[in-house]
Amino acid sequence: MDESAVRAVVETNLLTYMRAFGIPHWSVSVLYGRCSDESWAAECDCTASDYERATITLDPDRHDSEETVRASLRHELMHVVASPFDLYRDVMTQQLKAGSDMDRAESRLWRHCVEKAVKHLERMYFGLCENKSPPGGQKTQAKASKT
Repeated sequence: MDESAVRAVVETNLLTYMRAFGIPHWSVSVLYGRCSDESWAAECDCTASDYERATITLDPDRHDSEETVRASLRHELMHVVASPFDLYRDVMTQQLKAGSDMDRAESRLWRHCVEKAVKHLERMYFGLCENKSPPGGQKTQAKASKT
């Protein structure tokens, strides 16, 4: 998609999602261009979470429809919701030597845990607000107990 089309989708949906996720008081800036990892379609920098400020970068070249832009926007805003945990990580990783085995292990664990939490938040949003499974998401296998 071209940048103007991506920008229009963001302008239409950003505040609605921020309200739905309980973060309308945050200041969220959206940039358009390449992410720090060129294989990513979007990324979020919440390093100013103490001040409730975040920056989302969306790569227009990595989005091919309005729905992919909305999905990226929702996903990155869910990182804002989970951002208070970043303080814990920042403090704890100060004790690790950069590049050490423990540093690499912590980084791998953190990435996995954060991405899983964000995926669960996305599924919760769809269940509560959209009353359906997320696009491309798995249907639930849960069954009600008969007790």
